[in-house]
Amino acid sequence: MLVLLFALGLVIGFSRLVLGVHSIDQLIFGGTLGIWAACTCHFVFRQRLLDHANVLVRDTADYFENRRSLLFASVIQVTAACLAIYFIQIVIF
Repeated sequence: MLVLLFALGLVIGFSRLVLGVHSIDQLIFGGTLGIWAACTCHFVFRQRLLDHANVLVRDTADYFENRRSLLFASVIQVTAACLAIYFIQIVIF
């Protein structure tokens, strides 16, 4: 699955270059930003998402009691990550 997603990213980038929509430096920047975002999500959110999935699978009754706090924490974390990426893009440009 990871190989297919990586290949899809390369094909889309190549098609954007061939069509003349982006230059090579824009493709390199976009690819670098995508790899950075993927690594950040993997290393920052992976364990929390796995813990959340384990709660869903094993402790269904306890999950429904605590779901509001887990959902709120998840929304806050994802929102913070999106805002961080957005502000980094603003700083770079």
